[in-house]
Amino acid sequence: MAKVSVLIPTYERAESLVMTLSGVASQTMTDLQVVVSSQGCHRAEDSLVIQALGRIIEACGGSIEWHHRQPRGIAEQRHFLLRCAKADPVLFLDDDVFMEPFVVERLLSVLEEERCGFVGAFPAGLTFIDDVRPDQQKIEL
Repeated sequence: MAKVSVLIPTYERAESLVMTLSGVASQTMTDLQVVVSSQGCHRAEDSLVIQALGRIIEACGGSIEWHHRQPRGIAEQRHFLLRCAKADPVLFLDDDVFMEPFVVERLLSVLEEERCGFVGAFPAGLTFIDDVRPDQQKIEL
């Protein structure tokens, strides 16, 4: 059984999903169950590039499942994905996030070391790389 289930809801965003699956395929932890559920007119797995990324994930030791469903809203979509998860730790991943190669391994290590039920990683949007706000970067512990 996979160590982590990576759950990806998507809706008509093939280009973004390519980026997301590229990040999943590059993870240092490769024992992943990846579940993609698309809603809308197009099936995510109809894209040849997306199919190729799925094969890369499988070649690295993971598995990938494709689902296509009628639009019912994001909450219902996430509930459906959660029911598909086979591993206890799950990672909900939006279809426009690129993960650096260490992210899944790091999140899992924190869950195990801290014996907690939830951890997260904030995705930084590089669209705003030059938008520096020093007054919003102070942390008071």
